[in-house]
Amino acid sequence: HRDLHSFPTRRSSDLGKYRMKYLARWLKRPTRVLVVLSLIGATASLVTEAQGASASKPRTSPGGTLTIASSTGPISLNPALNGNGIPLMWFNSLAYGSLIHRTPAGVSEPGIASSWAYSNGGKTFTVQLKSSVEFSDGCPVTAADVVSSVQYYQKNGTCANDLGNLASVTASGPSTVVFQLSKPDPLLPYYLDQEDGAAPIIAPSALANPTSLSSATDGAGPYMLDAAATVANSSYVYVPNPHYYDPSQQYWSKIVIEIITSDSSTLAALQSRSEERRVGKECRSRW
Repeated sequence: HRDLHSFPTRRSSDLGKYRMKYLARWLKRPTRVLVVLSLIGATASLVTEAQGASASKPRTSPGGTLTIASSTGPISLNPALNGNGIPLMWFNSLAYGSLIHRTPAGVSEPGIASSWAYSNGGKTFTVQLKSSVEFSDGCPVTAADVVSSVQYYQKNGTCANDLGNLASVTASGPSTVVFQLSKPDPLLPYYLDQEDGAAPIIAPSALANPTSLSSATDGAGPYMLDAAATVANSSYVYVPNPHYYDPSQQYWSKIVIEIITSDSSTLAALQSRSEERRVGKECRSRW
């Protein structure tokens, strides 16, 4: 048994890359799979790998259910208040898009942003947004929305200190966001990706009423919370966001995060399903 929180959340180790490689292979199956993460360990990139696992076998629409066992529920469904680290980031990254996406190999690639660059001796960070991104309510993501989300996180975010060098953030047109730093910060792209989770992009309608985020999601991620099927502190059900800009990344028709707090319950859940038991056994034999 290994504690989930003992694994790094800011850098992908070689061991993490090895795990992700094999987890991605197993998660290609469109069958219902219970991944007992408290036993096998993983990073938030697991969900990313699961979404994109169909690259070798393209699918025209999502299918199957991915069930994940988590040792704890979210602190809050509001991504600014939920903190980061595993397993909290699963609840954030499923429903909320980030400007930058970090791959399991630790490489930064476009998320909501299409490109970014430093200038002014590293004290200015300029982000260009993709033009096709929408929130789950169908509204387009604009530079002004990104500014509002960043400012909201600066004021309320549990890890707002990650943005401690951020002096200001402004919109320069509908698709350009300019971060002005008090001093150069080479880690800013990491803070703005889905694993660190600083400044998740939240729809303006939700920011106008933040209390709504305690029981619903309103982001630009690949999935969104199915509030009717969700039971707080028991199971959280996510379904594809119909407005997501890249449907090829929505591999599953449903993702369920089950809260199983004890090792004995986790083991019982694993043993109760033949497919899950086989996957779990294979995982333990490799690690």
